Amino acid sequence: MQHKSIVTVLLLYVVAFRPVFPWYISRITDPSDMPYYLFPLLTVAMFIFFQKPVGIIETQSLGIAAGFIVAYAASYHFVPAMIKAAFAFVVFYLVVRACYSKESIKISMLFLLLLSLPLIPSLQFYCGYPMRLLVTHLAYPLVQLCGQNIVIEGTSYYYAGSLIEIDAPCSGINMLWVGFYLLFTLTMLYRIAFMRTMLLSFCVFLLLIFGNVIRIANLFYIHFAGFQEKDWLHYGIGVVLFLFISLVLIRIVNPDRRKSLCETSEST
Repeated sequence: MQHKSIVTVLLLYVVAFRPVFPWYISRITDPSDMPYYLFPLLTVAMFIFFQKPVGIIETQSLGIAAGFIVAYAASYHFVPAMIKAAFAFVVFYLVVRACYSKESIKISMLFLLLLSLPLIPSLQFYCGYPMRLLVTHLAYPLVQLCGQNIVIEGTSYYYAGSLIEIDAPCSGINMLWVGFYLLFTLTMLYRIAFMRTMLLSFCVFLLLIFGNVIRIANLFYIHFAGFQEKDWLHYGIGVVLFLFISLVLIRIVNPDRRKSLCETSEST
C-alpha cells in the first residue's frame, strides 16, 4: 500500500510539471553548454535508491508541496522556464521528504537539485564580470610582489607595456559550481542540519574565492615569467588548487570523522 501511495504521488508530480521536462532535457543536452548538470541529479538518485521509505507518508511536506504547485500554476505565464524548473525541483524535494525519513533527507538534497538547473550561462552573464573585477582587485597585492609598476585597468593588469586580461573562465563561476556540488554532496551524506549547511556554504564560498585569487596570482606570474603559451600550466594550477580546497572542504564538513549515512545504513 505504501509503494502504491508513493507511485501515485510521483505520477501526480509528473502530470503537474509535464511542460517543464522537455525544456529541461533540451537545455542539459545542448552541446554548447557544459554537460555536468546531470551529476547532481545522479547523486540525488543514487542517494534515494539506498533509502527506505517510511511507513506513513508525511502530510505536512505534501501540503507545502501543494502550495508550491499552486504558486507554479498561478505564475506559469509570467515567469521564465528556469523558475518553472526550480518549482519542479522544490516540489520533488518535498515529495521525497514526505516519503522518506526526515533524518536522512536534509536541505542539501534541495540544493543539489537546484545545482542541476542550467544556471552557469546566466551566472556568467550576470555575475561573471563582477566576479572577475573582485578577484582582480583581491589578487592585486600578490601580483605587486613582482616589484613592477602594475596598474589595474578594469579586469586587466597593465605593466611594462603588456596587458594581462582576466577573462571569463577566470571568473571562478565553474569552480564555485563544482565546489558547492562537492559541499552539498558531503552535507547530504553526513546529514548536516540546515544552519550548519548555511554556515559551511558561506565558508566554502570564501574559500573558493580565496583559491581563485591564488590562481589568478599564479597565472599572472606565469605570464610574467614568459610561460603564457604553456596551457598545461594554466590547467595544472587550477586542478592542484581545487584538490587542495577539496581536502580542506572534506575536513571542515566532517571534522570528527563520523560515519556517513550510507556507512551507517550498511552497519545496521
